[in-house]
Amino acid sequence: DALEQQYATIRDHIRNTHLAEGQDATAPMVHSLTGSGADLPPVGYVFVVGNPGAGKSTFSRFLREALAERQIPVVKRSDYPFLQALFRLDLARNDGTRFEVDPKSEFAVKDLAVYDEALKLLHDQVIVPSHSSKALTIIEFSRPYYDHAFLYYTLRALVNSAIVHVDTPLAICRARNETRRLELERRLAAVAHTGAAFDF
Repeated sequence: DALEQQYATIRDHIRNTHLAEGQDATAPMVHSLTGSGADLPPVGYVFVVGNPGAGKSTFSRFLREALAERQIPVVKRSDYPFLQALFRLDLARNDGTRFEVDPKSEFAVKDLAVYDEALKLLHDQVIVPSHSSKALTIIEFSRPYYDHAFLYYTLRALVNSAIVHVDTPLAICRARNETRRLELERRLAAVAHTGAAFDF
C-alpha cells in the first residue's frame, strides 16, 4: 500500500527532474538527496548500475565527494567481494561449474546465475543490517539486464532508494576496459606503480 500511495508523487518527481545542458551530472542527484521532494521518503540507498567501463565508479566518487561537502556520510559497496567469496568457496570445494580461474583477474564467471546470488548476499549482509544506519549507501554493480536483478531486494530497500543508470556508448566502455586490462598487465609485470588508476 505504501508504494501505491507514493506512486503518483514518485512519477511526478521523475517527470519534473530535468538535466540542463552542461550541468554537473551529480547535481540533480545531490539536490534530490538533500531535501527536494519533501513528500518522498528519505533516500538510504543509491544503486549505480551500467555496463563495465561505463563510469559507475567515477559517478559514485563524484557523488560521494559532493555529499561529503554537505556532511552527509556515504559508504560504497559492490557485489565484487561476494563474487570473490563465492569463487573461493567453490575453489576450496574443487567445484569448477560456476567459475574458472583467470590469472589476470583471479576468476571469470561461467554461470551467470552466480551474479544474482551475489546480489542476494549483498542485500542480506549489507542492506538488511543497515536499516537504522544514518549513512547513505552507494551500491554499484553491472548486469546485462536489470529487470530481475532488483527482485532480490525488499520493497523497503527499493522505496528508500534511487537507481542511477550510467549509460555510456559501448565503444567507450570497450576502450576503458581495454585500458584497464593493459594497466593490470603492466601492474602484474611490475612495470606500473601499484597506485596507478584502476577500478576493481
